[in-house]
Amino acid sequence: MGFIFERNFRSKARLIEEQYYEIVSSEIEAGLVKKGLWMKAYAQSNGNERLAESLYVKLRVQSLKDEVELLKERMEGDGGLKMNKSPMVELIPDKFDIGKVKSAVMHNDVGYISNIKGCSSHFSDHYDELLEMAYLFESHDVIEYLISNYSS
Repeated sequence: MGFIFERNFRSKARLIEEQYYEIVSSEIEAGLVKKGLWMKAYAQSNGNERLAESLYVKLRVQSLKDEVELLKERMEGDGGLKMNKSPMVELIPDKFDIGKVKSAVMHNDVGYISNIKGCSSHFSDHYDELLEMAYLFESHDVIEYLISNYSS
């Protein structure tokens, strides 16, 4: 039984990591680059732009992982209180951005999800993908919200 659990755990970890890379890709496509992280990548690549781009992606993925770990730590430190506000996304969206929506799912940010669902017709196009991602990240509040508030 231990082998199956370990194999499934590694599979889940790979799928989660893939989601991180997809979020970074969406951020870059939208022109949302963390300046400090970009400068770190540029410095570590000795000014080689192509190498800096690749290094930035790796650093940003690690940054997202760190944000999730810090959020989990804060939730545990608050006695298990639910924290539905992600430090990565604004509360009132001005347009549909799948990268920001995925980030909100990853951070269990029901406030952002409900706001974007209410102001975007694109939300339903991504419902299945977002629900699957919420299960993968164990974002229970988002799962509950999506299931109880989604209407075809």
